[in-house]
Amino acid sequence: RIYNRDLNATEISNLAKFDPYKGLLAYYPFSGSPDDLSGNGRTTTVHSNPVKANDRNANNNSAYNFDGTDDYMNMGQVLFPNNAFTVSVWAQPTNPSQWKHIIEIGTVANGYRGALRLQLGEQGRTYFALSDGTDAATNGPAGKITNWTNDVWTHFLISYDGKQAILYQNGVAVD
Repeated sequence: RIYNRDLNATEISNLAKFDPYKGLLAYYPFSGSPDDLSGNGRTTTVHSNPVKANDRNANNNSAYNFDGTDDYMNMGQVLFPNNAFTVSVWAQPTNPSQWKHIIEIGTVANGYRGALRLQLGEQGRTYFALSDGTDAATNGPAGKITNWTNDVWTHFLISYDGKQAILYQNGVAVD
């Protein structure tokens, strides 16, 4: 088929028979609320009043600004499947002088089963770890310099195929 106009996302999805929500455990667009829009009911609990902010596209109240001290969101116990998964997040780091958790899933209480951690540190360093409770994969105790920039929206994605985890930053594999 050839069209004389741009197709919108719905038209493309219908043509491709693609369901963007299929297989999602959770989806948090933060479009004014911390609700999970995947249909799986994993709505977050917001703690210590992070401030709603503009997102990377300047959409009002579509992101959260955390104070770096005690603001966080609890998404509950989201354990990953035993095989493949992908986690994607946009962040706008602002001068961390110590490691700041962007994503932390899994705790000592559950033996770190299904644990995932993504942290940003000083000098553009990025650290991630993945654990099944018996073994852990990390990119080293000091993380890796991935050269993210302060005050710039950056896309981080961790892809795990059941054997290997890869960290992407703005679409480029960095670890």
